Amino acid sequence: MITLDSINSTTNDIHVDDAGNIATLSDAKALANIVYNVDKTNRGECPLDTDLGIDFFGTVFSSPPNLKLFKTQSILETEKLENVIAVDEFSFNYDSENNILKYTKIIDSTYGEVVVNG
Repeated sequence: MITLDSINSTTNDIHVDDAGNIATLSDAKALANIVYNVDKTNRGECPLDTDLGIDFFGTVFSSPPNLKLFKTQSILETEKLENVIAVDEFSFNYDSENNILKYTKIIDSTYGEVVVNG
């Protein structure tokens, strides 16, 4: 199994290893990566499922930011995923001076506890 260390942490891109295999993830690490990417998906971005994702323009990019709605949408999108039982905890910190939102999501899954930071 190739770990998250095999994925470029700056660009989030996969790469080919020395044996010519594409880097892959499985189990809890794969689920964490899926959740992280779902949280980055803007609602309406996917042409075949326009209800997928978070309405960033109605939540974090609104003035003032509607962080409760962001939290709700993020939890709902996560709980739709296969192997997710529930989001047990969601905490966030919003730096209004620099417009930076950081969050931690603790997920109960079929793989056990999965922590996602975004």
